[in-house]
Amino acid sequence: FAFAFGGAAPITRAAIFAAPLTEASRESACVSRLSGPVAGSMPRDVRLKCDLPLLEKDAEDVFAIFSDEQTTLDCGGYHAFDAMDEEYGRLMQKFAGQTRYSVVEKKTGRVVAVISMMDAGGLSGLGIEVAPDARRKGYAREALAAVVRTYFEQTDTVLFTGGHYAYNTASGALLKQLGFVYEGVEHKAMRHAERGPTDLVCYFLEKE
Repeated sequence: FAFAFGGAAPITRAAIFAAPLTEASRESACVSRLSGPVAGSMPRDVRLKCDLPLLEKDAEDVFAIFSDEQTTLDCGGYHAFDAMDEEYGRLMQKFAGQTRYSVVEKKTGRVVAVISMMDAGGLSGLGIEVAPDARRKGYAREALAAVVRTYFEQTDTVLFTGGHYAYNTASGALLKQLGFVYEGVEHKAMRHAERGPTDLVCYFLEKE
């Protein structure tokens, strides 16, 4: 799914209102969010781990996700990367400044999805990109549900807002499965590399 700060969407995003993390507390907070509810709520075939920064051994797995054209267009509206070049390196550097979770397939040890968090003055972003051959297995739903639940339970987060390109109905179905409520449409709110200005379908999820 996609979400934009200020109308631009370089990476898929859902947003949350949460207490911003300082650099000093980022790692400890990241580790604590992997305990308890997260560890106990993942599907049997995958696990969550926190990478600060991106681990070198996972580089090929992660690149396989961001080099898939359909993934990058549907999730972020940008073209896939052809190589681990300077532009791709800048994206990885951005990840290094975020709390980042990898969804790892237990039987292979392969990273099959990437969940990234971004803090911006109390407004945080949550995004996920899934490897093409790991879709429709429940990995994204279970991983995101675990992270959302843990943020509600262990941080000051009170609200998640999320959205997706209007044509990407699969992402809308995922948000609904996670309990998000339809809010409306922002017309021509997102830029897309092939479709141009595109409608954003918006949802929200409040802490009970």
